[in-house]
Amino acid sequence: PDIVYEDDNIILLNKPVGILSHSVDKDDGNNMVDSMIYYLYRRGDYNPVDERTFIPAICNRLDRNTSGIIIGAKNSQSLRAMNRAMRRGNIGRYYRTIVKGRMERDGIIEGYLIKDEGTNQVRVSDREMEGSQKIITRIYILGISSGYSLLGVELITGRTHQIRAHLSHIGYPIIGDMKYGDVDTNRYFVDRYGLENQLLHGYRIGFSELERPFDYLNGREFIGPAGQKFEEIEGELFN
Repeated sequence: PDIVYEDDNIILLNKPVGILSHSVDKDDGNNMVDSMIYYLYRRGDYNPVDERTFIPAICNRLDRNTSGIIIGAKNSQSLRAMNRAMRRGNIGRYYRTIVKGRMERDGIIEGYLIKDEGTNQVRVSDREMEGSQKIITRIYILGISSGYSLLGVELITGRTHQIRAHLSHIGYPIIGDMKYGDVDTNRYFVDRYGLENQLLHGYRIGFSELERPFDYLNGREFIGPAGQKFEEIEGELFN
């Protein structure tokens, strides 16, 4: 795996496009959890014979076709601590994305997300509805070109497909997003670049206000580079 950072408690992995965060069933094949476990086993950091009550696990998930940093926990104490920190908002999760349209200003957007379990899709409403969950997304503009915007996005809440659906809802669909994107725009980027995934990369993780013994991570940030395709398109559109 592509390791961004590692210590005795956690390991940060830079997930590529096309790989599942974890397996859903035995036929899923390659995924980040299995890769992490195999790596730790080969290093001697994890032995399933000796450790029967804990299996190394990840603390955040990314969609198959979203790339970015995933936090892995090497022991049960760090898994509990990272999950608790995630719930409390002590782990900052930052993304880069390219959207259709010229975003006019930075800001925080709010909405209500409704999930359709049958289709594994969500929709966003401006008002609260039965079964909806409130979502909050912070957006800042990193670049503007003719018809496109390069955005930084911070997840204030972390719901299924939140960034993808929220940006689409306000009229700025992510390029390459086959579920929530613009069909004609996606077709253009398939034809020109062979793009087959949404341009969304979780590039930065930051830690704050963690309790001991994980306070050594406070104030630290870690960055994982985007893949070659993302870099190529970003370079052509915004440089």
